[in-house]
Formats: sequence, structure tokens, C-alpha cells
Amino acid sequence: GVPQDSQMTFGDFTHKWLYEKCHMVVGRVSAHDAGLLSSFDASIFEDNEAKLVEQMSAAGLLTEYSDATRMVGLEI
Repeated sequence: GVPQDSQMTFGDFTHKWLYEKCHMVVGRVSAHDAGLLSSFDASIFEDNEAKLVEQMSAAGLLTEYSDATRMVGLEI
């Protein structure tokens, strides 16, 4: 989902790649766009997003520069 030797923000990855291209709902924004927040508590999607951050970070696929800046991709 991320071109080699580049990075994208975690938000773009979860929404533009996982949600729009792969139809996977991870996080509040995608859940909102999918119309799921009227049926499910948003905290479920926030928890899933947090766990994905942990797993991607452990696998070396995500770099956290601060709470607001997370980049997906292999370090360049």
C-alpha cells in the first residue's frame, strides 16, 4: 500500500488504503464514513486503531515521531 522508499501518514494509510481500497474499517474516521457509528460505539474502532499502531510499530512498518505524527512505510 505504500510505495517502496516512501512513507505516508497513518491516517492516510488507514483511510485511503485500508478503507477506500481494501474496504477495511480501522479507526473512527473510516467507521464514520461507513455509517457504523450509529450502530457501534466509536471506542471499538479507536481501540482497533491503537492495536494496529502497536502491531505495525513492532513489525517496523510504522514510525511515531510524536502523538500527532505517525508514518507508515519502511524507514528510508
